[in-house]
Amino acid sequence: MGARATSLAKRSTVRCAASMYRGSEATWPSIASARAAILGLDTATDRRAIARAALESIAFQVADARVTMRDASGVDLVRLCVDGGLAGSDLLMQMQADLLGIPVERPARGELASLGIAYLALLGAGRSVSPDFLVNGRGPPRVFTARLDDAGRQQRMALWHAGVERASGWVR
Repeated sequence: MGARATSLAKRSTVRCAASMYRGSEATWPSIASARAAILGLDTATDRRAIARAALESIAFQVADARVTMRDASGVDLVRLCVDGGLAGSDLLMQMQADLLGIPVERPARGELASLGIAYLALLGAGRSVSPDFLVNGRGPPRVFTARLDDAGRQQRMALWHAGVERASGWVR
């Protein structure tokens, strides 16, 4: 999912025309047989709507993973810190904040893996490292906050789960 798909998704005038799900035991064990599906198509659905649905499916799966982690650990996230390629999509980060109901923080600098590698290399070489090395390396974050209230969030998640149910049962 690259910049082109994000650009298409931003221009979609059809809201939530499709849902996609890739079955995963890690996020929803009871629906491990679910497979990708595009639901709710109509004559207004175009490639922009499908690109948006792909981004939405990522946000919905992260929201499901959060619930799974909370249920397993008893600890709930109070914010989500992101980086990497898809974190560059403002649309996806806003969707994520809306579905999680918590702030999503994206650092000013892009890929942070190299920063972590440098930190570990310095430690491995026995060099002293400032406690602020990682914080300063991230730069000030852009924070996405939820625009969707709890009722709207629950409604969207219920529609998502109904779509996942419809996509299940394909593996026997």
